[in-house]
Amino acid sequence: MSWFKYLKQNESINSSTINNNYSYPYLRRKIKDFTPLDNITEGSWIFINIKDLNIDKYINSSLANISDQSSYLVVYQDKTNEYNIQPVKSVINNNFLYFQAAESHNAGIKVENTYYIYYKTPNLRYIKSVNNGGVQSYQLTSENLGEYHISFSQIDLSSFDVNLTSSSFYNFSFNSHWENGVSKNSSASVTLTFTGPNIYLYGDKGSNFGKIKLTIFSLEGNNLEKPSLALDSQIIDCYSSSNSLNQILFQKQNLDLRDYNMQIEVLDDRNSLSSDNKIKLNSYSFTYNLYLETDLEEITNNAAFVVFGGVR
Repeated sequence: MSWFKYLKQNESINSSTINNNYSYPYLRRKIKDFTPLDNITEGSWIFINIKDLNIDKYINSSLANISDQSSYLVVYQDKTNEYNIQPVKSVINNNFLYFQAAESHNAGIKVENTYYIYYKTPNLRYIKSVNNGGVQSYQLTSENLGEYHISFSQIDLSSFDVNLTSSSFYNFSFNSHWENGVSKNSSASVTLTFTGPNIYLYGDKGSNFGKIKLTIFSLEGNNLEKPSLALDSQIIDCYSSSNSLNQILFQKQNLDLRDYNMQIEVLDDRNSLSSDNKIKLNSYSFTYNLYLETDLEEITNNAAFVVFGGVR
């Protein structure tokens, strides 16, 4: 498969003549083929664990380990058309690389094209799309004008939503004591499934609302980790002096990268100010884990000189 290429910032371009003086990132890793369990829409945030891969790090002349947030880029490449190459926005935070889906991926269907991580190439994230003699190309620019870098604070970590009518693999499972997400019955319970690390539960609050008990269990992991109790019996009071719709009832972050069941029970107990035990659940969202893995490191054949070990 072709290697991503770009023009350096000092290269001249115009709409009539192609400038073929391309440069190439030094290293890359393929993100292995994957098949999502649910539909992943274009622009959704995907993440992969890059711990110990040193994607954004190099060793300087003083042998100090330095982070370079400009030196990597995620690119989506067509396996049959070498000109169909699409960079996507990406950012590394706490050993995770977050990037946007370049197109929608359907549940149960293996993604045919390939995401690559290119790295250890200064300013690579600061590229923009340009018209290079009638051909779409990419050129290094300033950080402010770069089209594909983003800060971690701009990422939506709750980008996968499940509501009461969703037919997704990860979903609600209500027992018979609910109607449209509403119950007052202390026998009412619901289980919802999701992937770590982040989960957000949404519902209503009001003067006649009660309490729920919430427990989270991790399921057997991809590496055969045994099921375990991740959160034991947390009580959530849904009472509020004024009615408020679709509030975050519960959130938890930094769970392990595993599948989970959240079990929710309606309680007889309620706030002394509340007039009833009503519970209304609306939806939940989480950071969808596709359990992505990288392949072996590849070195470009186009670079005149490559320094191994990330030394600059």
